[in-house]
Amino acid sequence: MLVSAILESKGSEVATIPRTATIGTAVADMVRHRVGARVVSPGDGSIDGIVSERDIVRCLSELHADVLAQPVYTVMSSSVHLCSPDDSADSLMTLMTE
Repeated sequence: MLVSAILESKGSEVATIPRTATIGTAVADMVRHRVGARVVSPGDGSIDGIVSERDIVRCLSELHADVLAQPVYTVMSSSVHLCSPDDSADSLMTLMTE
């Protein structure tokens, strides 16, 4: 299965969040959009990173309740891999596992 087939059923809209948004805002946005991650971007099409549920939980285990007031950039992953619609889902699953 190709990424293009997945995008046909799910859509190609990418929900983003600015790096200065709080983690609390990111959590609320993920719940609202029913996603497990948000692309961190200034809104101009560039990518600063990605913040995921896993990033937030890892930080929560260290900072506890104080994590919700922290800016997103303090927990986001700044190394982001991109794919094209012509990539296979299998190749992406392999990349994610690695």
